[in-house]
Amino acid sequence: MKKIYMHIGCEKTGSSALQLWLHQNAACLLENGIYYPTFTRKITGQYTITSGNGAEAVKAINKERGARFFEHLFAKGDEDVLLSSEQFQSLTDQQLVGLKNLFESLEIEPVVIVFLRDVYDVLYSKYNQLVKRHFFEKSFSEYIYSLKEVEQISVVDKWSRHFSQINVLHYNSNKKNLDSAFSKVLGLNECLIQPMKKVTVNRSLNFFEIELMRMVNMVYNKKIYKKNYDFPEKITNKLIKNSPEKSVSIFYDKKVEQHIAESFSGDIDRVNKEYFNGKKILQVFDKGGKLYSENIPTIESEYKIILEEIIDSQFSLQFWWKNYLENISQKIKNFCS
Repeated sequence: MKKIYMHIGCEKTGSSALQLWLHQNAACLLENGIYYPTFTRKITGQYTITSGNGAEAVKAINKERGARFFEHLFAKGDEDVLLSSEQFQSLTDQQLVGLKNLFESLEIEPVVIVFLRDVYDVLYSKYNQLVKRHFFEKSFSEYIYSLKEVEQISVVDKWSRHFSQINVLHYNSNKKNLDSAFSKVLGLNECLIQPMKKVTVNRSLNFFEIELMRMVNMVYNKKIYKKNYDFPEKITNKLIKNSPEKSVSIFYDKKVEQHIAESFSGDIDRVNKEYFNGKKILQVFDKGGKLYSENIPTIESEYKIILEEIIDSQFSLQFWWKNYLENISQKIKNFCS
């Protein structure tokens, strides 16, 4: 029976780096009986962020074309298939039931691969991403106190309701050898494939950068009604591109750690029991071998004044220029008519 390996993330567990590695080694994987479709897209940059090849599958499922997509995928040869995308997490229970039934009808054995990261770490990284990309302006503690669940655990719970073969890997234990851990699940001799390059793909912001971006978000949210999501992305991409390998420490707050433990220790214990043989593998926070800081950087109030003026000027100019072009366009239309 053919297998389909589905790597579903979770978020902030090296998915982009793994997908870049898999894409670059697609030919080697095929030689070893695993088809990793690249859908003709070529990825060259070592810091390229991708959605993974599984994004095509999710798109097809959402358009109710999943059956055709997977039939076509497995018609190409006798190899097992490997798909990877964090977008798999967005599939609903109903869609997962349909996917399971489809695989049964096609006589395909599904194998799910998921990485879980220590809870404080993954929530801090998620917070980092919200500030980087989504105009988030709350503090880290405010964000934590607002949470009702740990998303990565909810994702595993959802998928385990429908698929029996769930390979849960601990990101923190395998951070330095994600490719090796991944290869073992595939049953692949890691000596047969090029090792992952030790580069940081889509690094987090350091805490000074986060606090500075949070101030940008505060000013933007106050002054601009309609969001332009290119705005924070352009700034943070410049920061990351300027120093992609910058060493980034986690901001550590003892009270936040205690709150996470009080709120989610039951879920963590359950995951350890179900997927790690009762060993305390998944934790709230492990200080060992990790860069962390308990200091909040000072962002001078003058920065905010400057930011307000820049944002005011930029968007006032854009508004003026847009109106100017619209007026010119209308005059041309009137003239032509």
